Amino acid sequence: ATGKAARDMYMRAVAADVQKCAMDVRTLSWAPGPMDTQMMKEILNTCPDDEVLKQFQEMEKQDRLVKLVDSAEKLMKLLKEDSFQNAAHIDFFDV
Repeated sequence: ATGKAARDMYMRAVAADVQKCAMDVRTLSWAPGPMDTQMMKEILNTCPDDEVLKQFQEMEKQDRLVKLVDSAEKLMKLLKEDSFQNAAHIDFFDV
């Protein structure tokens, strides 16, 4: 959570800086969803924290792990639509 909050703040700071410079740049903080990756498999097999493990197991059981291509496709759609606010935080499940 701390890393995600830092990323959001960084994107807002970059957006503010480029606006001051009158640059035509917008930022977006994309939350890709809980990705179905090798790292997720490692977490499911080795996580020592029972509460965290339970959360990830529940996501897997409910088929809520996101395929890389699905997240990338939603992000590309969002970028092509070009309607997001500068420095916005947008989650995979909100698109």
